[in-house]
Amino acid sequence: MKKPLFYYLKHYQPLLDRFLRFGAIGILSGAVFTVVTSFVASYTDLGPTIASAIGYAASLPLNFLGNRSYSFRSRSRWTGDLARYGALHALNLLLTTLSMGTVVGIFELHYGFGIAAAVLLVPLMNFLIMNFWVFDSSPSPSHFANDLTGPEIRR
Repeated sequence: MKKPLFYYLKHYQPLLDRFLRFGAIGILSGAVFTVVTSFVASYTDLGPTIASAIGYAASLPLNFLGNRSYSFRSRSRWTGDLARYGALHALNLLLTTLSMGTVVGIFELHYGFGIAAAVLLVPLMNFLIMNFWVFDSSPSPSHFANDLTGPEIRR
């Protein structure tokens, strides 16, 4: 027997809510990336590829804090979250920089196309990796075994 649509919506509602929160943080983070990248590319001699790397780095603090506390509501120790987040974003920074270099250097397009590609493609991959690896919203007690401050209180 086929289950009604509301069953699936209810079953996946927590994931959908998390994705919408992630999207809100992503819009803010994307805005920081766009403003900083555009400013550096337009008003310095660094070029769009380096500008893209600077813009990406400028968006990281907002992105980590927003996703950890708001999107995924992680209960793990922040140091472990930060290490996994750092690994993910080191890869993202490399991919974003290579993408901008390809768009500008090989395809000879305006750097705006590189910004658009980064803002549209990277978030989907990030959501999946952050959801299933970076941030743990339901840790076991062993996550806090060495944490002197104990688990954080969550709403």
